[in-house]
Amino acid sequence: MRSYDLSRLRTLVVDDDRHMRAIYTKILRGLGIHAVLDVADAINGLEAIAAFRPDFAIIDYDLPGMDGIEFVRTVRTSPTSLEPCMPIMLITGYADAGIVRRARDAGANEIMRKPITIPSLYARITAMIERPRPFVRAPGYVGPCRRRHTNVAYTGVERRAGETEFRRNLAQRMNEIALSARRR
Repeated sequence: MRSYDLSRLRTLVVDDDRHMRAIYTKILRGLGIHAVLDVADAINGLEAIAAFRPDFAIIDYDLPGMDGIEFVRTVRTSPTSLEPCMPIMLITGYADAGIVRRARDAGANEIMRKPITIPSLYARITAMIERPRPFVRAPGYVGPCRRRHTNVAYTGVERRAGETEFRRNLAQRMNEIALSARRR
């Protein structure tokens, strides 16, 4: 597995369980991410995005009030969102395919099922760095391209061709993250 210097990344953790927040924070710091802000609910998470300007967020699915999926959708679609392209990893204790589909359709970059391991979390973080997906803004969906693979033989109409500005913004953001995480 490739090794990165993640020390310049800023991470937001949103989970209502203070023990889980402490575990995520300890893991992230162990991976070299020292700028970690943790909050207990989605509303504070949305406010923290504006104040903290994280490079990516880790959010629990099962939150009181606004759940993790609604948080992702709000970050992606709100006209006041400062970071609509920010990578978001949703973590859930449920193995339900419907939750995974809803999280993907809301715009989550990565979805992990609890319990998480340090290697699996690191692998998801590095996947967001090494293989960023283009950002899509289409009717009914805003978020990373849900296609994990590109069909180079596709000859049909490219319905996403007008999204160059959003894609350029995402590419710039992911390049900044990759540069700051580049190996020492």
